[in-house]
Amino acid sequence: MLLERIAEHIRQLNGQGVTFLLVSTTWLRDESLSRGYVLHQGRVIAQGKPREVRENPAVLDAYLGA
Repeated sequence: MLLERIAEHIRQLNGQGVTFLLVSTTWLRDESLSRGYVLHQGRVIAQGKPREVRENPAVLDAYLGA
């Protein structure tokens, strides 16, 4: 699959010290990612591994109205 090939190239380059900024609405599903940030109204409200961010009360409140 194309996305898997792209992800593998990014991992290889990252291993060589290249930093990437990826903007996505679906990154929380990918447990292989090392760290992510969630912005709400222009401010970072959470950061961490996908599981940590998914369970963060600030994220749940901002996006689900929990």
